[in-house]
Amino acid sequence: MRPMQRTPHADFDPALKKRLDELWGTPPNLYRALANHPAIVAAWTEFANTLRHGSRTPRALRELVILRGAQLMGSQYEWAQHLRMARRAGVPEAQIGALASWRGSSAFDAREKAALTLAEAVTRGRVSDEVFGE
Repeated sequence: MRPMQRTPHADFDPALKKRLDELWGTPPNLYRALANHPAIVAAWTEFANTLRHGSRTPRALRELVILRGAQLMGSQYEWAQHLRMARRAGVPEAQIGALASWRGSSAFDAREKAALTLAEAVTRGRVSDEVFGE
């Protein structure tokens, strides 16, 4: 059974629709829910664009971190949305399949393991100096 949609989806004003088409093509449903408040969805769009394209962290690594957070929190929505993004960013299927047991997997290099360690610590609300330093 599919869960009931709790926040109605709204249409975008024409200028924002054009901007979203330029940035993402079809945006995730989150944007349609945020469109109930045009100022919020407009600000969110630029914020998300900066996160996705203005970060020094490679996109594939960011998507791995997001997917791991989704696993830890049991967020099916976040997993489903970012699984597509991870694949488009070039995350190998071997890493996606091994993500739940990444610590013992040879599919991840030292940098990826350090990022996943930090992601888990942030998700759990406790980042030690050692983890942050790594």
